Amino acid sequence: METGERAAACVADWLQKTVDVTRMPQIEARRAHVDEVLVAAEAAGSKYVAITIANALATHLRHRAELLEARSLFERARRWDRAA
Repeated sequence: METGERAAACVADWLQKTVDVTRMPQIEARRAHVDEVLVAAEAAGSKYVAITIANALATHLRHRAELLEARSLFERARRWDRAA
């Protein structure tokens, strides 16, 4: 596993542990980084990690009532899952 893939896996793990309505500011403070890691995981072909990040980020967005963006991420994750 490359360094970038390990970093993406760490972000995925952190998101899974952190996504909660009481921790929304923590995620939002790192949102740009999470978005970049999601793009990098997808580009590297790390489908499982990309799906994990997308689902966790979509859940966070749903908590923020950003429903269109959340749905878009959930749908992307579903497409990746079917392609994996």
